[in-house]
Amino acid sequence: MVVPNTRHRDIKTYRNYAYAVAEMTGQNDGLMIMDMRYLLDSVRFVGSFKTATDVTSHNFSIDTAKAHAYILKSNRSGFRIVSLADPENPVEVRTVTTPGIHDVYAPERYCLVAEASVRTFSMYDVTNKNSPVLIVRHTIPAGGYVHNIWPTDDGSYAVTTEETSFKTVKVWDTSSPSAITLVGEYLGTNNLAHNVQVMGNLVYISHYQAGVRVVDISNPANPIEIAGYDTCTRGNSPNFRGC
Repeated sequence: MVVPNTRHRDIKTYRNYAYAVAEMTGQNDGLMIMDMRYLLDSVRFVGSFKTATDVTSHNFSIDTAKAHAYILKSNRSGFRIVSLADPENPVEVRTVTTPGIHDVYAPERYCLVAEASVRTFSMYDVTNKNSPVLIVRHTIPAGGYVHNIWPTDDGSYAVTTEETSFKTVKVWDTSSPSAITLVGEYLGTNNLAHNVQVMGNLVYISHYQAGVRVVDISNPANPIEIAGYDTCTRGNSPNFRGC
């Protein structure tokens, strides 16, 4: 049994189930399926879903409207599309190969991919789960390690992080995929952002030693920090500590 140093898990929910992936192997590795209907008394462990070549995963996303999971491959060479039509018995549908990958986010008919050290992000049309179509692959000029991407609710904009010192959180106009433009930027006081999630006009950022930062993008060209909570007492430097 090989157990990497990291204990990172990514957890998502669909209906009354929680699903989790991890970057480690061992008992119950793979996509863990947990039935939460008996809370608060107990949680029923349903089982784990994996293939011979894909056991570990850094990140995944669930399109709850269409009941499909998008799971990073173990070797980070792409993502797997998995049907959750039967939530306790996932079915592999398709694998999509990418030049690099760190995170995916799949709101209904699209899948957005942060492509890590390739310094790109991409958008796929996954309306047909058996035949995904690459819409665009966009290169970030002088980009860092493209860590994650999250769209606004209407899909007109997307926000990216690069998990590289002094690289900004970027707001992109994606309304015309053939002409993606950078419209706004933000960076917290420690100069190293980690991850973003977008809810309405607010961007929630895990910003390492700067803690949690909340940025208003009502005007995407002028992101404004409106709230924050410092979770780290070990300084305010661009290193991998904190949130």
